[in-house]
Amino acid sequence: MDNLQRLSMEEAKDKGTKAFQSGDFNSAEKLYGEAVETGLKLGADVSALYSNRSVALLRLGETLGTQTLRLALAEAEKCIAAKPDWNKGYFRKGEVYFALREYENAVAAYQQSLDKMPDPHIQQRFEEARQAISGFYFRQDQQVFAFASQMANYIYIVGDMHTKECMVVDAAWDVMGILRVIKGMKLKLVGAVVTHYHFDHTGGVPPPPYDSTGIRVSGIKDLADAGIPVYVNKCDAEAVEKKNEVPRECINALEHGDVITVGKIRMQTLHTPGHTPGSMCLYIDGSKDGGTADGNGMLISGDTLFPGSCGRLDLPDSDCGKMHGSLQMTLATLPDIVRVYPGHNYGGSVTTIGAEKRSGLLKTITKTQWMNMHSQL
Repeated sequence: MDNLQRLSMEEAKDKGTKAFQSGDFNSAEKLYGEAVETGLKLGADVSALYSNRSVALLRLGETLGTQTLRLALAEAEKCIAAKPDWNKGYFRKGEVYFALREYENAVAAYQQSLDKMPDPHIQQRFEEARQAISGFYFRQDQQVFAFASQMANYIYIVGDMHTKECMVVDAAWDVMGILRVIKGMKLKLVGAVVTHYHFDHTGGVPPPPYDSTGIRVSGIKDLADAGIPVYVNKCDAEAVEKKNEVPRECINALEHGDVITVGKIRMQTLHTPGHTPGSMCLYIDGSKDGGTADGNGMLISGDTLFPGSCGRLDLPDSDCGKMHGSLQMTLATLPDIVRVYPGHNYGGSVTTIGAEKRSGLLKTITKTQWMNMHSQL
């Protein structure tokens, strides 16, 4: 009899997982519930089933609202009670609190999960919840696809958790995935910012030899077609318009020093030519209203600055001399404490202005020395 019940429990669990994967969260929740009931009769460990049921209810709650989210929270609490030394129950609890916008409780739950077992994803969620307390939302995601695995692009989402508005920076490769993340955070996308016109940051048709594959990378055209305004430096605006078929009326051409606002968050645009004529960085001053949650400030650097290096300077419209000015006269003047988030995972996902001044390309160098160093380009 026990064997039959155990088979019944496993069958319900497997069916629940298939339903969840297909997006049928209502069926998944019910099937996980059936598996829990059978498991309790057997005296089995049902902590994983409580966890699964919690996340199914969380997904339902994103549509149905607070009452269902409270049910998801209850399942997370049951998971913790069943297996208090397992980090997953605390993580589920944090996820529900985040969805309920109870960010202080989310921070506490994520911290409990991390205390049980360090995990990079949970650490990121902890940071996001901590930032959300002050209203500042920031997310870094890497988009890697088979034929572009070496590109290791990053996309960024910056938003105001109070107004529930956000902007995406360098939206390419997986626009539907980006939109799912934004929807899951209950944010409204109000703009798409482009650090420069290259296809791996904007989408569109890849350059040779990949153009022969017939591939079109999703990107800002998809967002512009949906009525999302596009922001780009004026020197790259024409290239974005032509290469991505983005209507001119959707493009906001920016000057150096222009400020883009999303809710109360202020992103100052810094024109940093070199990699392309219109390359730009986004600076969020942590010392001012509309800045980062921790007060340190951050820079989204596109392909201008990476940890220990900079963007390519051997391309047709690259300019080595202008890159020197962008690095030495613009970025090197920022406070050392500012965190730098690059456009690719080339050498790391984050650095600081201070670190690059000490051992990177923000270290003082004359233009003559710089040009000699790049004389073979």
